[in-house]
Amino acid sequence: GELDEHEKIVSILKEVDVVISTVTYPQCLDQLKIVHAIKVAGNIKRFLPSDFGCEEDRVRPLPPFEACLEKKRIVRRAIEAAKIPYTFVSANLYGAYFVNVLLRPSESYDDVVVYGSGEAKGTFASQCRTLPPPEDIPISIMHSLFAKGDSMNFELGEDDIEASKLYPDFKFTTIDQLLDIFLIDPPKPARTAFE
Repeated sequence: GELDEHEKIVSILKEVDVVISTVTYPQCLDQLKIVHAIKVAGNIKRFLPSDFGCEEDRVRPLPPFEACLEKKRIVRRAIEAAKIPYTFVSANLYGAYFVNVLLRPSESYDDVVVYGSGEAKGTFASQCRTLPPPEDIPISIMHSLFAKGDSMNFELGEDDIEASKLYPDFKFTTIDQLLDIFLIDPPKPARTAFE
């Protein structure tokens, strides 16, 4: 309820320098309230919006996922227009999330679905057209990721920084290492809400 209490948000923001938003997708547009409050507070040195998915401006996915990204674009444009200091973190569809949720390496199956095999492309498109909202969103995300390769089909621009260049001494976890972790001690898969 506090996102609807503008004065309360402003007073809280006056006590901090950095704001990291972690609102879930259904509340994505509520970040516009945070942007407005940051403008009023006037002291924020950095805002990181809840925008950790893919590069909205660089991908053109199927309509269900496109509708999600359009909301994120609205927030991005508002942040840019407000001229507040910001950092967009594009994790390009978090490897750990997709390894655990889609592959579920800790579970045994008689049948295995291989995403992006070439044959699945038609199935993705068909399911995106026939599944009811919001069930059509995850399948259109998989189409964007595995069939189109949207998270890897662009070059970084001059204002973009790859995380390993920012933190050269940090030991990043590879997908192979994630698979080992998930096979030994798998966390319970978490799902994102789209409603």
